[in-house]
Order: sequence, then structure tokens, then C-alpha cells
Amino acid sequence: MAKPPYESDSVLEAEYRLGQCLVALGSGAGPIRVRRAAVRWFLTTLRKPFEEQAKNHPCHWLDLHDYTEDAPFPKSEYLNDATQITDLCRAVGRLAAQKATERGSFAISEDDLEFAFNKVKGVLPGESIRGAYCTNGGRG
Repeated sequence: MAKPPYESDSVLEAEYRLGQCLVALGSGAGPIRVRRAAVRWFLTTLRKPFEEQAKNHPCHWLDLHDYTEDAPFPKSEYLNDATQITDLCRAVGRLAAQKATERGSFAISEDDLEFAFNKVKGVLPGESIRGAYCTNGGRG
């Protein structure tokens, strides 16, 4: 019998979430290819914050349909983080694809992805998306 999602090892749980984020990134990028160096940057940037989040706040990582009343933690408003992070990754993919096409490329570079990531995580005041999974500690 498979373990319920909330009993997963936190490192493994982070890897699952990173996988979902890569799918979302590709979905946002559409037909624009993502270079391997860009994928490596994405994974390197997010792996540690994702592992910390999965270890310290496992309920934040569950999709709403994964939560059951016998979970070893209370139901939380953070259950929506699971879907929000994939939406954010989709937005990063879309913006990175736009950046790549603007410079006449058929592939997203590491620079394109980093630009899009920083824009979405909120480098401009008033336009930030906060969350504990952000590499700047959720400060926008």
C-alpha cells in the first residue's frame, strides 16, 4: 500500500514538487525549448528552498485533494501554495519564452530564465509574489 502524500520523505517530496514545476515551466514556455543550462540553474536555485519548505512545513506542499482529516498536522490556508507555485512557474516559463523570442532565439537561455524568475518573484515594489519558497525569503 502506498504511503499517503504527507508521510513522504521531505527531500523526495521536494523533488516531486520540482518535477511539477518543470512541467509547469515547460507548459508556460510552449514551443520554445529550454536549454539544459537553464534547467540546471532552475533546479539549483529552487532545490534548497523547496527541501527546507517540505521539511519544515509539509502541509504547505499538499494539493488540496491530498489532504485528509487524519493528516498529522492541521488543515491550513497554505494548502493553496501547492497550486500557486506551479502557476508561478508557468508564468516564469511564459516570460522567459517571450524574452528568448524577443532576442530572436528558439531556446530559453539561463539568462532568460533568471530574468523571468526575478521578475515573477517580485523585484519591483508592489509587484511581488511572496512565499516561503521564494529564494529571497518571501520578501518580494
